Parts: sequence; C-alpha cells; structure tokens
Amino acid sequence: MLLVVWMEVENRSQNIRLQVPTEEPVYSDHFEAFETYKEALDKYLQLLNIERVYNASIAGVMRSTDYDSSLGYRDKQDVFKEQKSQVDVA
Repeated sequence: MLLVVWMEVENRSQNIRLQVPTEEPVYSDHFEAFETYKEALDKYLQLLNIERVYNASIAGVMRSTDYDSSLGYRDKQDVFKEQKSQVDVA
C-alpha cells in the first residue's frame, strides 16, 4: 500500500469557509491510497501540474490500522523498488 499525500494552498479571501477576509494563505492536507507504485506515481505527476498544490509525496505504509501493511517494512521496500523499476522501464 502506498499513500500519495499533498498540501494545497489558497488565499483566505478565496476561502468561503472563513468569516474574516485576510491575505494569509490557508493550507489543507490531502491523501489518497494506492495498491501499486504506478497508480501512485500517476496521481503524483497529476498533482505536480496543479497550481494550488504546495507539495506532494509518495509514501509507503509501514504500520497502520487502516491500510494493509501485512508485509514487513523491508519486504515493502523490495516490492516498491520492483514496481518502480517496472515503471522506469516503460
């Protein structure tokens, strides 16, 4: 299991949830889970083309109550490297 995590930024004056207009930006965190590196990479690359995306990362799940982490972390790293090499070749 891989997570794509990213932060979006917008001006508070553009954010309808806030009552007092100000020039300070509002940051919001987001994430999405993926089964394969290719799916995660596709989402990551899509996010890089969105202007309001402040940062983005692909992260592996080491231990979780929500996501499959049945493989040990070391095993997950090997699977990650194998999937990445398959994408890099394509």
